[in-house]
Amino acid sequence: PKSTTGRQPDVVFAAASKAERAAWTSAIAEAIHLVNNAFRPGSQRVAGYLMKRSGRKTGKPGKWLKRWFVLQASPADRIDYFKKEAEAAANGRPKGQIALLPAAEAYVPSEGIVPPQAFPFAFSVRTRMHNGSTQTVALAAADAKEQGMWLDA
Repeated sequence: PKSTTGRQPDVVFAAASKAERAAWTSAIAEAIHLVNNAFRPGSQRVAGYLMKRSGRKTGKPGKWLKRWFVLQASPADRIDYFKKEAEAAANGRPKGQIALLPAAEAYVPSEGIVPPQAFPFAFSVRTRMHNGSTQTVALAAADAKEQGMWLDA
């Protein structure tokens, strides 16, 4: 339909129940958010606290530290991490970055890498650097839903 007011016309949906209406409203709101934010170059796609195993630079496994992670969409294709969420919100300098070049992969590591009783929702991100070497970062989510969110991103 053509609008006579000069603005986009409203679209009206009807649902069979309040529950169905709530489900559709939520799905449409999520789709609008994705269109407006997630697919915009350089926009934030996924963010949240994860545990990160230190020692990546030394090559020796270190302790697990809580960090705020932000997955940036194309063209950045990287994961930035900060000590706290407030640092990211203030556009602070990240404590570190994980470059996500085309050969990057996220996977659940074997039991020998991360003790399952300590971190049952662990996963790793492996990426090939520009110089041909690989970088693997061990991470752990608080629950299966959060782990799946990061693995699917």
